[in-house]
Amino acid sequence: MDETMVTAPPQAPSAPGEVRPMTNAVLQAVLEDAEDSLRMAEVPHLDRLLTRLEEVLDLLRRNLLMPEQSEHVLMHAMPKLLLILLKLRCSDADMGRLNVFFQAVLRTTVELLRTSTIWELIECATRVLTDSSVYHMCRPTIGGGAGALSPAGAALVDELESNSSGEGSGSEGSLYGEGGAGYEGGPAGILSANTDDFSPYYVQNVEQFHQLGGFHACIARIGREPHVSLLGVKMLLRPLIKVKDLLSRHALQSFARAALGAVMGHLSSLTDEQLKQEDRKTMQDLQNTVEIMLHAAKLPDAHRLVDEWTLALAVKCMRSQNLEKRLYGLGEIKEVVNTSLRKHEYHESLRERETNGGGPQQLPPSPSTWSTPETIVAWLQREQLVELIFGEGLHDQVVRRCQEVLRFLALCNAFDQRLLDIVWRASLDKHESVKQAIYSVVIELSACLPLDLLDVLYSRIRSISHAEYTQHTVTLLRGFSVSALQSPHNPQKARRWYGLEDFWQLMQQGTHASHEVRATALQMLGDMLVWPTCAAQRTVYLERL
Repeated sequence: MDETMVTAPPQAPSAPGEVRPMTNAVLQAVLEDAEDSLRMAEVPHLDRLLTRLEEVLDLLRRNLLMPEQSEHVLMHAMPKLLLILLKLRCSDADMGRLNVFFQAVLRTTVELLRTSTIWELIECATRVLTDSSVYHMCRPTIGGGAGALSPAGAALVDELESNSSGEGSGSEGSLYGEGGAGYEGGPAGILSANTDDFSPYYVQNVEQFHQLGGFHACIARIGREPHVSLLGVKMLLRPLIKVKDLLSRHALQSFARAALGAVMGHLSSLTDEQLKQEDRKTMQDLQNTVEIMLHAAKLPDAHRLVDEWTLALAVKCMRSQNLEKRLYGLGEIKEVVNTSLRKHEYHESLRERETNGGGPQQLPPSPSTWSTPETIVAWLQREQLVELIFGEGLHDQVVRRCQEVLRFLALCNAFDQRLLDIVWRASLDKHESVKQAIYSVVIELSACLPLDLLDVLYSRIRSISHAEYTQHTVTLLRGFSVSALQSPHNPQKARRWYGLEDFWQLMQQGTHASHEVRATALQMLGDMLVWPTCAAQRTVYLERL
């Protein structure tokens, strides 16, 4: 907030029942007084302090704070004060009053999510819904033992629970009335069977957040316009993760599936410009958050859902015009590809051991992925990833990093002549840097191609006239030749001597190739003829000299 406003004149008292905005000076005084008081060993006038903070929440809820005031409260003041309050050690009576304020935070959060574009208070609500040993209110449950609540504290909890059906609850058909929809038995129906390991305050707050419709509001806000950022999506998922140990399996799974649907819908609706604004760390954090949520819910198809989410984000990035996003998406695809291959190899090892009758041995854990090479191939074909990489948006940096994907397709017998021609045509009439990137990919790919595709690729290379040859073209020819000559698909008894005759023709005086190209061709032919693989052709070419 603007520091120059601190000297503003005192605010006139409001009439009974009237809610008036605060000047910057008054708001800053309230927040600074609260922080100064909370830093003391014993907090004086806790009730008065919390009442003033509740007034700030009320102004926020009624949209009576100016934009810069709201930003300061949401992003700085309230999260800091709430953290101090959660760690505050106080009497049972004060703890009960403190929890009234925490519930005011929860109510305000849910109302803002439903009636405004403000979502940032969810950070405070998430802290209230966090069961942490550093929070004084998260103590053992009533029933004796160290740290158990006194009778006075237990009475306060009972009073809070009886009030949960009053103001702001779903039972009175208010703004929060739909909160418990879909869960029979009210909020208690969402809790796990055993709540004894949790503080009664914590349990009651989770119940109230559900009754207010908090989880539904978080999920609905993800899918509602104006869309929140990916950071906002991550923050809106966190309450569900924080309470995962307290919710029943059925409730957690229902919320998790609904949340994933909202996240996927949000992702598909993002424009390229919006995606461009997101940084790599935020995307990684959101990926991890979704994965944690799905596994926490113990969904039977969690691994499949995680892979589908990862690939959905990856292809969204791949379709972006932004190079950073495209590289991020390609990296995620390669990770899924490699994990599926490791899983395949793992199961092949198990089958081989069973076939050979090997005894039990300690094996590393199986890679945690649902995808198999077959499902990844189908996905790559469905999303036309090769066409996407080598199409209109072709970029040499993306091409240089796609070798693993193309090799994977070839190893799975899913790289055909149509795809080979797409890759080859992408090199025609392009800048040398792009040609060099594509040539490098072609060389790597040739080691995995079957004989018929080696013949096709060889014919494409030979279609380049000698006059067009550069050092990069010679390097392409040599790389292809080395790979093709060593290929297990190249038969030993009728071996195709890819490249040798081409180098011979390039080095001749009458060729249209440059002097440098001819010299390089001579050197490369000599290098290949001393190679044991080409020993059978050594005499043939020496006799032609």
